[in-house]
Amino acid sequence: MESMEFALVVRMAGKAMAAKAWLLNRLFMSQVPNRKRIHKKINNRRIIWNLQLEVSECLVLIRGRNALLHFVETS
Repeated sequence: MESMEFALVVRMAGKAMAAKAWLLNRLFMSQVPNRKRIHKKINNRRIIWNLQLEVSECLVLIRGRNALLHFVETS
């Protein structure tokens, strides 16, 4: 039973690390001007909103992983 719990923790930690890497990549790329994209002023608010949604989704994944790790440790 412990090996299954350990495998679950390892898998969730891997997903959290991938989510963190993806988040850092998105944040870094948002700072780099991309000449291939032409942002109109009308679309800027939508682009910022989408980036904020993606960041919040990553944070939810990381918080969920932390809650799961806490649950596994206490049970």
